[in-house]
Amino acid sequence: MKTMKYKYSIIEHAADIKLKITASAKEGLFKGGLEGMAWIMVEDEDIEKESIEKRIEISALEENILLVDFLSEVLAQSDIYNSVFPEIEIEEFTEQKIIGKIKGKRIKRFKEEIKAVTYHGANICKNKQGLWEITILFDI
Repeated sequence: MKTMKYKYSIIEHAADIKLKITASAKEGLFKGGLEGMAWIMVEDEDIEKESIEKRIEISALEENILLVDFLSEVLAQSDIYNSVFPEIEIEEFTEQKIIGKIKGKRIKRFKEEIKAVTYHGANICKNKQGLWEITILFDI
């Protein structure tokens, strides 16, 4: 498996939080989305030692919906298990499906409550440098 590089940055927004993700491969958008969402949700000092893993399988009609649905499911798992999941071990990935194991830690409390991952403006595209990118809007 080749090494994937990705990065993410937080973009200020009035009532929401935008997360811009750039990656060398589309899978990196999913990994960057997970790590970025976890960073938004919790402070380092609120992360406990207890690890947690959950299997995840998401299918969608196309890749933009797949990414939003994937992050939405991880957000739901975070709420259910009072945890954050900044990592995924991808077992299968296509433009319409992602299967893998999300990995994370239990937390004491959330820094920021994300109510929803929105489809607004979510569009995977290649930038001028030839990297994949997307901006995700979180409703807080």
